[in-house]
Amino acid sequence: MLWLIGSFCAIDLDTHNAVAIDVAILQNGTRSLFSDTFSTFGEDKSFNLNRALSKGATIDFAAAYTTTADSDNIGLKASSERFH
Repeated sequence: MLWLIGSFCAIDLDTHNAVAIDVAILQNGTRSLFSDTFSTFGEDKSFNLNRALSKGATIDFAAAYTTTADSDNIGLKASSERFH
């Protein structure tokens, strides 16, 4: 089992051109474990996940702008721990 906690944060300082930004955590590149959308500076999107993973499994963190690439800086802090 994997315990994964943390948050994404909208850190762009240009608050006048805020755009929607999608964030996600994916297992093996396709299975969504978490997703959300930012629309304003300073927002936090927290996650706390417990998942059983098979050997060789991957966890991907993704961020994608929905309209334009302006003002789309996203911070990520995460911690993981395996447990039985």
